[in-house]
Amino acid sequence: MSIFDKILSDSILPPVLYHYTSPKCFAKIVESGYLYAANIRYIKNDISFSYTIEMVREEIKRQIQSLKRLLKKEAHTDDVPGKKIRLLNGLIKRLASLEQFHIFIISFSQDSDLSSSWQDYCPGGIGLSIGFDTERLAYLAKRQGFKLVGCSHNKAEQEKIVNALVSESIEKIKTDSNNASEWLLTLNTTVDEFALKTIQLTAMFKHPSCSEKSEWRLFSMPVPILPTNSSIRFRGGESMLVPYLEFMLADKKNATPLIKKIIVGPTPDKKLSHNSLELFMSVNALKSCTIHYSQLPYSESI
Repeated sequence: MSIFDKILSDSILPPVLYHYTSPKCFAKIVESGYLYAANIRYIKNDISFSYTIEMVREEIKRQIQSLKRLLKKEAHTDDVPGKKIRLLNGLIKRLASLEQFHIFIISFSQDSDLSSSWQDYCPGGIGLSIGFDTERLAYLAKRQGFKLVGCSHNKAEQEKIVNALVSESIEKIKTDSNNASEWLLTLNTTVDEFALKTIQLTAMFKHPSCSEKSEWRLFSMPVPILPTNSSIRFRGGESMLVPYLEFMLADKKNATPLIKKIIVGPTPDKKLSHNSLELFMSVNALKSCTIHYSQLPYSESI
C-alpha cells in the first residue's frame, strides 16, 4: 500500500463532523440541498496550496542533491542515478503546471464550539455549527468523487509523507530497462501520478501555525478548468469571481437525515435566535435535529 493510500485508510471517522457557517449560508445549504466546495486557492488566508507545493519542491531538490553527491562519490557503470535525477527534474517541472488544475474543499471540525472557528468562518463571529452524520457524509463523498480525510498540521509528519511520496515515484522507474520507449512511458505515467497525489496533498496539509487542529476536509479530485467543464460554478467574492462546486447532501437511494445537530454560536440574542431556528427547522422538516448552544460568551467571538 502506498503512503498516500495509507493516509486515507488510516483516517478514523468521528461520528459527527461540524461545518461552521453564517446564518445566511446555513439557510441556503438547507433550502438548496447542497454544500459549496470552494476552490482552495481562493480561500482567504489559506496558504495550504503554496505551502504544500513548496514542501514537495524542497524534498525533490534534496533528493536530487543526494543523488548528485552519490554520483561524485561512487563510479557507476549504468545510468541508474542519472535516470532517477531525470525523473526528479520532471517532477519539479510538473509542479509548475499544477496551477492549471483546481481542487475544491469543504472544511469541517471535530469540535462543535471553537472560538477560532466562529471567528474564521462566521462574519462577526455569529453563525451556526452544523453537525453532520459522518458515515452518511463519507457515503455521499464516494458517490460524488470526493474524499473525506483529517488534515495534518504536524510538519515532521508532513515531511515524512512527502519523502515517502517522492521515494515511491523513484521506485516506479524501471532503471534496468534499455527500451527507450518503455522508459519514457513509465516516466510520463509516474510524473502524472505524482502530480495527482501532490495536488490532493494540498487539501490534506495545513500550515502548523493554524489554530484549528481538528480540521477535516471533504475534497474533490483535481479538476481541470476547461471550456466544457460545466460543473464549476461561480459566485461574487469581495474582489473577484470565486469558482466552486456543489456537493449534494442527499440522493434517492438513501434519504437518511444527514444533519444531526445544530449549535447556535455566540449571539447577542440567544432566545430570538432559538425561536427563528426552531421555526426554520419546522418549515424545512428538520425534525431529527437537536439544537445546542455555544458555551462561549458573545463578547469573546468578536
